[in-house]
Amino acid sequence: MNQRIASALAFASSAAAAALAAIAMTGTAQAESPTIDSSKFVSDRSRAEVRDETRAAKLSSAGGEWSGQKSSFEPSSSLTRAQVRAEYIGAREEVLARNSEGGETLRMAAAPVRTMPVMIAEQPAR
Repeated sequence: MNQRIASALAFASSAAAAALAAIAMTGTAQAESPTIDSSKFVSDRSRAEVRDETRAAKLSSAGGEWSGQKSSFEPSSSLTRAQVRAEYIGAREEVLARNSEGGETLRMAAAPVRTMPVMIAEQPAR
């Protein structure tokens, strides 16, 4: 019997909360009217001046900084383009063979897995 009363009270309180929320949400929505500026605009600078100012602002921003510094970073590698391309194609064919549905899957699963060489950065001299 106590469980029934508790359930009824929980339902009643939930219904009361929903009713109060519905009352609080009802009301008239009032949207603002759009602000239209009807004053006439007359520029005091030429198009070229604005373009030059925009270019100067781009050079002083972070993006301009990066574009000015990007030439200082040149990655170096001991591999040639042909070697990198051959390694990529070999890895791609290995993945395709491992994912195929034919007999290649069993043959490739039995093959030893290639591991990439570990590159260790030099420790600075102390």
